[in-house]
Formats: sequence, structure tokens, C-alpha cells
Amino acid sequence: MAGVILDATPATSNVRSHLRVRDTTTSPFLQFVRSDGSVFNFGLRLISTTTFTSSGTYNTPSGTRILIVDMCGGGGGGGSGSASVSAHGGGGAGSARVTVLIPEPASSYVVTIGSGGSGGASVSVGNGNNGANGGNTSFGSYGAIGGGGGKGGTSAGHGLGGISFESKISSVMPSTFSLISVNASGNGANGGSGFSGESAWGNSGGSGSGGGGGAGLFGNGGNGGSGVGSSGTSASANSGAGGGGGVSGTPSGAGGNGGSGRVVVYAYG
Repeated sequence: MAGVILDATPATSNVRSHLRVRDTTTSPFLQFVRSDGSVFNFGLRLISTTTFTSSGTYNTPSGTRILIVDMCGGGGGGGSGSASVSAHGGGGAGSARVTVLIPEPASSYVVTIGSGGSGGASVSVGNGNNGANGGNTSFGSYGAIGGGGGKGGTSAGHGLGGISFESKISSVMPSTFSLISVNASGNGANGGSGFSGESAWGNSGGSGSGGGGGAGLFGNGGNGGSGVGSSGTSASANSGAGGGGGVSGTPSGAGGNGGSGRVVVYAYG
């Protein structure tokens, strides 16, 4: 693959949209669609697909020329509602989606799956608690930042929804890489807004009086609580989505937990 120019004006912030797999009667093969619409054929076929829902080690299959890795970190936890005023917790954000194309890969990579952020705990007095940020996921030296936790309801008002940390991804990236795509996922909705958390990658954000969780790469955001003192729901495991925010009450509703991260590795050779 050395010396191949895939695109004279590459859209490096959205590499995944340029990659496609064409099915044949024998097996899928990989193509790259350039900005001008022309197609580069890698001449490589899919060897294997490996999914990680827990941390481990990826061993590159013999004959692999390119790895394509899709990953997301853990989603943020939802904030809890206030016990002193009518102020609901914000939903957690979904993790950013990261896609990496690695030519001539190493023989193995350490995989770390980010945990979902814990939802803010229920309170009997005072302000609600913030949800925790989701944990980072990594594949070797490449990584995806977890989603931000939703804020708890306070005397100042409803908690703000968590933010998907696209702009901070460089903190866990190596200094050089072949092709990489970093795209924000769904942000959590503010508590009491009546809006759903933002959708992403065809998945839906949660809804409710507590802020809905933002959607992740592999699943929907958790719903915010919908009645006095009700808790937000947690996002599904390995979805990378955010948990829903809790509703005010005495005691208040807790925030839902964010979904943990996931890594999917496609080997071509």
C-alpha cells in the first residue's frame, strides 16, 4: 500500500463515508470512493470480523494487509434531579465514533473497552448529582473519548445535557496514522427541556422530563425520568450511548448509567 494516494483532497474528518464494501459471489471486497466520485479498488477481500465488548488482545490474522477499526467509548451517565426545587437532571452524551484504517498492521493490539459513566445518585436534600463521563476505549495507540455526563438539577435550574467530546480526541491519538475519522455522537438533552437527546448513526436519543441520553454508535440513548422522583433509564451495554436524567422529588430520581464502549475490527487481505 505504500505510495498510494487515495484522495487528493481527502475528507479526513469523515473517512468512514468514503469506505465501502462491494459484495461479490465469493466474498466482500474493499473500495475507497474519492471526493470526485472515482473509486480506488484495494483489491483486498474480507478475512474476518472481530467484535470486542470487553477488554482483551486482538491478534491480526495471517495475510492481513489492512485493518479497519470502528470504536466508541462509554456513554456519559445522566444527572439526578434536585430534592429541593423542581429541577431535573440532564442526559448523558454518547461517545464519539472513531474509525481508523491501518495499513500493514502489527501482529497484535491491546484493546481496552471504556466503561459507561455512572448516573448521578439520588438525593433527599439539596442539589442533584452530576453523571460521570464515559470511559475511553482504545485499540493499540488509537482511541475514542467517552461521552460527557449530564449535570444534576440545582437551585439554578435544570441540569445541562452532556457533550460528545469530538474536539478532545487528539489527546489519545498517535502522532501519525494512515486514515482516521472522528465524528461526534449524540449530545444529551437538558433536563426539563422536553426534547430528546440527539440521535446519531441511525440510533435514537432518549426522551422524558429528565434529559434524554444521547445516542451512541451501537444503540439508543436512555430515556429521562417522566414522573416526580423517577429515575432515568440506563443505556444498553456496549452501545456507547448516554443514560437518561432523573426527575426532581424527595428523594429525587437517579440518573441512568451510560452504555459501555465497543470495538469492531475488519481484517482485509
